[in-house]
Amino acid sequence: MRPAKNGHGGFWMAVALTAGLLAGCSPVPTPSPTAAAAPTVLPSPVPSIPPSPQPTLTPSLTPTAELTWPTVFEPAGCQPPPEDYTRVELGSWVINRRTQAMLEHAARLYGGEIDLAGAAVTQGSYHDNGAASFGTHLGGGAVDLSVIRLPEWVVLWDEIGPALRALRAAGFAAWLRDYGELSPDSPIHIHAVAVGDAELSAAAEAQLTGEAGYFRGYDGLPAQFGAPRPDRFGGPVVCAWMRAKGYEDLRPPEARALPTALPDLTPGQTLTYTVEPGDTLPAVAARFGTQAEAVARRNGLTRVDTLAVGKVLEIVVGE
Repeated sequence: MRPAKNGHGGFWMAVALTAGLLAGCSPVPTPSPTAAAAPTVLPSPVPSIPPSPQPTLTPSLTPTAELTWPTVFEPAGCQPPPEDYTRVELGSWVINRRTQAMLEHAARLYGGEIDLAGAAVTQGSYHDNGAASFGTHLGGGAVDLSVIRLPEWVVLWDEIGPALRALRAAGFAAWLRDYGELSPDSPIHIHAVAVGDAELSAAAEAQLTGEAGYFRGYDGLPAQFGAPRPDRFGGPVVCAWMRAKGYEDLRPPEARALPTALPDLTPGQTLTYTVEPGDTLPAVAARFGTQAEAVARRNGLTRVDTLAVGKVLEIVVGE
């Protein structure tokens, strides 16, 4: 019986040894998945870091660094009118299609309450209004516009400045004629003369380039009104298409100086400005005591020779 006992013990010893070997081998394969997973973690952050700052830096700096600064800046809103002199009726008045297109363009630039291309017209062209108009309406291109809200008969004072800027950018020499300014009973209105109209009367042309004319910085009224009288609403707007027709800013150099900075501005102050008809980049920058280059760079402008009406610019005072 003893040999049988020894054989049985050897069997269990063999089983134990086999189990021990298997147990000793079991930890070996477990680290291999961990080691294999490591390459999938490491590469992921590497490509995501460098690209992120590059797209934000390049576009804002490169275009402005290569800009060419022109000697002449086109005022915002300039658009050459069609040379169409077909006569059309506007209410009870007659104008030509060129003047009509200019009024419509002015109305779009203005966008206010005064109906520049319609009901506001109170005198047209090709019309003899006697001594009160000095002959300016005898030819084409001349119109008068009401600034009164009806039926209340309220003068739209806050609308006059924006309407004049829009008319000038659209190509008119335009001024406000106040109550009694032309005669004891003359109404308040805007008088406008279309620059470059081929059918202008001699009196209307004199209001553009004569000694009391718009392009000389005056109000266009003749000598009996104390001419030349300064234009109360700023200097002329001179577009490229006007220059092509021979019109220029005829004011002395000192009168063409850029505006001085507005009062009550704090250096470093950040503000926004919406471009208005007739604006140029240097004039806007000067108004806020900064440089045109700084405004262009801050706003990523790719063109500086002209601005779009309604564009909102961010400006830092004194930058």
